Amino acid sequence: MTTVYLIRHGQTFANEQNILQGRSESELTQKGIRQVEFLSKRLKHIKFSHCYTSSLSRTFQTGTIITNGRDLRITKDALINERSYGIFEGKSKTKLQEFTKNKLKSINEKDPFKDTKFTLHKSIESNHNMYLRTKLFLDKVTQKHPNQTILAISHGGIIRSLLEHMGILTRNYYTKTKIPNTCAFIIKCTNKDIVFQNKLDI
Repeated sequence: MTTVYLIRHGQTFANEQNILQGRSESELTQKGIRQVEFLSKRLKHIKFSHCYTSSLSRTFQTGTIITNGRDLRITKDALINERSYGIFEGKSKTKLQEFTKNKLKSINEKDPFKDTKFTLHKSIESNHNMYLRTKLFLDKVTQKHPNQTILAISHGGIIRSLLEHMGILTRNYYTKTKIPNTCAFIIKCTNKDIVFQNKLDI
């Protein structure tokens, strides 16, 4: 069984300004750096075999801080990149919220997000697709690192999608749970199953 510490990156300038990042780049703020440094201290007793980040700079920057002083290699993997927000990337989150409100008024469905393949716009990646690539990543890590403990730094959308599919979070747009920066979840993986073990309170 492989243990994966799945962590969201520290706060970025886009987070601070309430901007949708998606696949676009944004560096960590000073607050974000402090968040990661605090998390690193919480994790100092954990012996990791490897560190994975998404291909985006905010997760790599987070991984670099956590692995500082450790003999630990970092590998970038695009499978755990954030959701693509398409035409909404780089725009205020309120723009997407307004679009969502109007979209939901135009369709005869109370909560279409219960269907994981539903997406608000054709340019936005679905929850279903995010889950499939996250599952592929976890399967790959499990095969490559059996019975080891792995650090994986990703994004809020990816983590939420996985936890929703596992039944840990409710899949409902109106009660969507926020995944805070540097929030850490411990996942146990085998060749057959992915099991939620714990949330590390930071």
